[in-house]
Amino acid sequence: MVIPEIPDAWKYVISSLVGGGIAIFVTFLNNRYQLKKDSKSWEKEKLWEGYQKCISNLNLIDGLLTDLSAESGVNHVLKIGEREKIFTLYSEIFPYLYWIIYNYPNPQSEEIKALKEIIEEEKIKTTKLMKKLNFLIFNPKLLNPMKQELTKLMVNDPRISKL
Repeated sequence: MVIPEIPDAWKYVISSLVGGGIAIFVTFLNNRYQLKKDSKSWEKEKLWEGYQKCISNLNLIDGLLTDLSAESGVNHVLKIGEREKIFTLYSEIFPYLYWIIYNYPNPQSEEIKALKEIIEEEKIKTTKLMKKLNFLIFNPKLLNPMKQELTKLMVNDPRISKL
């Protein structure tokens, strides 16, 4: 079988089309890889930010309650302004806290179970955020166990161990 001779002009057109197709395919693969890499990096940064925000706010609440009890004694009743500060700090924690809890790779881990138990997730699952916040505000003994469990989670979280 004899292959017909292709005119020179068509050779240039065909080679340009093949070269362009290869370049588009390589660009597509590179963009896909870069997007996947960037989204993983973004998720790790947001996860780190979530742990940092939770622990930082818990430390701020602990410091605020310690200062208030040192100034006014053990039986200090929280004033509205103080309650609002604590309420604000806790309300900033909740989105991150739930994101950490419900996106953790191993939802049956001891740390997750302990954290859910501390915030009594099962008991107050159907209640509003306000009741959850009031529960935490009036139970300051939960601060240190919550910080400890969050720290354990952060240390053992495989998603940020490579950060």
